[in-house]
Amino acid sequence: MAELLVDDNVAARLTEIAEQENRPLDAVLRSMLDSYAKAVLPSDWPLIMARMADADTDIDWNEYAPDLSERSREILGNEFANHLLKRLQDNGDDPA
Repeated sequence: MAELLVDDNVAARLTEIAEQENRPLDAVLRSMLDSYAKAVLPSDWPLIMARMADADTDIDWNEYAPDLSERSREILGNEFANHLLKRLQDNGDDPA
């Protein structure tokens, strides 16, 4: 067993969750840690999605590659900059 020092607000929130779920505090913390670990593990979902898209369509993705590579500077110079400016205007100073 170990002692853990946490802010009073954090302790109150954890205790409230444990009471709501009718579980011991250590069980709540354990499940939170397990959920966090699963959330940050690297995932191969982009590869899985790409395989599914490739298997489920008749699109030849390579036929679009030359156009994208030729337009890459234009996209980065214009469209991406416009996208960023629009996001800044829409969100103001809110970074979230």
